[in-house]
Amino acid sequence: MTEKSSLSNIRSITLSNCERWENLRPFGQLPFLKFLRLERMQAVKKLCCPTSVGGCAFPSLQYLVLRRMPDLELFEGEHMFPLLNELEIESCPSLKGLPALPLTLSRLVIWTAGLTSLPMMQQDCSSGQGRASCSSSSHPALSGLTIYACPNLTSLDGFMLQQQCFPALKILYIRACENLRHLPEKFFQKLPSLEDLSIEMCPNLTTHGILDDRLPNLHSLKIDGCASMTSLPTAEVFPRLSKLSIWNCKELSSLDGLQALLPLQSLAIEGCDKLVELSLLQPPLGLTNTSPTDMVLRDLRIDRPALLRVEPLRNLNNSVSDLVITDGTELTSLDEQWLLQNRNSLRRLEICKASFAESLPPSMTDLQSLSALEIHDARLLRSIPELPTSMKRLTIRGCRPELKEYIEGSGKFANIPWVVIEKSS
Repeated sequence: MTEKSSLSNIRSITLSNCERWENLRPFGQLPFLKFLRLERMQAVKKLCCPTSVGGCAFPSLQYLVLRRMPDLELFEGEHMFPLLNELEIESCPSLKGLPALPLTLSRLVIWTAGLTSLPMMQQDCSSGQGRASCSSSSHPALSGLTIYACPNLTSLDGFMLQQQCFPALKILYIRACENLRHLPEKFFQKLPSLEDLSIEMCPNLTTHGILDDRLPNLHSLKIDGCASMTSLPTAEVFPRLSKLSIWNCKELSSLDGLQALLPLQSLAIEGCDKLVELSLLQPPLGLTNTSPTDMVLRDLRIDRPALLRVEPLRNLNNSVSDLVITDGTELTSLDEQWLLQNRNSLRRLEICKASFAESLPPSMTDLQSLSALEIHDARLLRSIPELPTSMKRLTIRGCRPELKEYIEGSGKFANIPWVVIEKSS
């Protein structure tokens, strides 16, 4: 077998730390190459793709990974990657553009790149020897799209407008694109199968209108750092939403409509300053009548304990099984009324930064399902009341030495299988 014929049969290539290697031209002519990974190729400035005998560069390539190539600027050539299934680009800050990608592509990850626009999803490769058949009239197979830290990206218009629909797209993550200002009109109408959506750290992105399109199959939604969001979409927009995370939406002032999201199982709210301000104006639980909600929320994560006063969270009744408070610096004691409302469901309670908490309510013993209690940075905590017999794990970190000695020496908590007590340093 000749050297040339031997090389032509290569199916997988991985190159890493080849700092002086510049010319990658021959790779595009390998007829059977399916997997190509290039990492830390410092000298490569362009990926030249001369066509093979059949007319397409990389005619059989299915997986392409480009990582940590700081000087890579462009792809040079036409009719590339007709069978590409996955493309992953990471830490290529000089890369300004990508060639048109085939409709066979199912996963696209762009992580820290200098792109000003996303690539087109079509390919001009007609059927023939060595070529794949790609029709721009058919729908793309794209099921997962991640865009992270692309500071030059301002819009997704060109990428989305060329296609009437992305019927296979289930996962969409857009993160840390500081100059992204808007999404195409009726953007989500083209994503009927979307299940997982995350829009994070895009401070200039306006959410006006983009969350008005109905997403019938969306299960998970995370919104982080969208300054324009003041309220939540209606339940009709997300009829199947089961997980919702809202972080750093400073202007959010209401959770109205949340109670109508009956499938919702998990909720996280952090860094929503205006919502916290309004919650501090609400009367404590027990001073006003509460109307039980039909919500069956299981997991609740909040940064400020005052959020438990906001409707509909204040009305949760024997629903929450896992409560995490990530910033308990304003907490002197837990809201006893809220705990009693969920006495039959609460299984795990965690409080972080509990630096000013002095005590726990004596009604802790009435939490019949509680199995795990975790308190962190409990420097002022003086005592622990009697806990229910359902307890399996007790963790207290950063406490006073006297409390540690009391818990370990009193025998009061000997029935708890796992006890971890760490005093503050």
